[in-house]
Amino acid sequence: MTRAAPHPRRARMRRLDEQAPEPAPRYTPDARLRPQTAPWEGSRAARAPAPDCDLRRRQLLAGSTALLAAGMLLRSGGAGAARRGLETFDPRPPAPGLRLRRLDGRLLDLESMRQQVVVVNFWSVWCRPCRAEMPALQALFSRPPAPALAVWGVAVGDDPAQVAQLGADTAIDFPLLPDQDRQIARAWSVAVLPTTDVIDNRGRIAFRMIGEAAWDAPALRERIAALLREE
Repeated sequence: MTRAAPHPRRARMRRLDEQAPEPAPRYTPDARLRPQTAPWEGSRAARAPAPDCDLRRRQLLAGSTALLAAGMLLRSGGAGAARRGLETFDPRPPAPGLRLRRLDGRLLDLESMRQQVVVVNFWSVWCRPCRAEMPALQALFSRPPAPALAVWGVAVGDDPAQVAQLGADTAIDFPLLPDQDRQIARAWSVAVLPTTDVIDNRGRIAFRMIGEAAWDAPALRERIAALLREE
């Protein structure tokens, strides 16, 4: 029996079915490929700043505090901030005014110290080099005694009670003068502690020492002795 030929339309549809692509497999996500939750997207504790950030913040705050404290001592544009050591002056400039009260309340005025050589030491209770040079300043003041020589210690930014305590602990005999509001330090362009100005018997700055110095050393004692011999 002869089979009937397929209808042309059905034959064409069969050919299209044979050529159709196989259906794509259904995607099932692999748990290993799922995005992991970041540590900062979890609980409130996980969102807290990292310890390194806290440390950097503390370091920045400490640096800002140090810069603020230094800014209280520095005059804008002060040229002496970068220098250390001995500075001499020719001609000698007149010393700025200096009127401060001793710890016992007595007022000292540099203007009244003409005919005397005055060593004006700017220091602070927190300044380790300042405290280290104080015994040498005491030795300069008391050994051998020189009536025409005075040593004044200007405590920059310090509370009078702290200054008195340090004076008692170190047995300092020369006057300690609290400059609590730093007005004198600014007027004298003090940028580094310790700084010491030596004033001649005419009220002029003969030389300045920036930084710690051995005031009982022969070289510095001879400089001061030469000033004492001036008329």
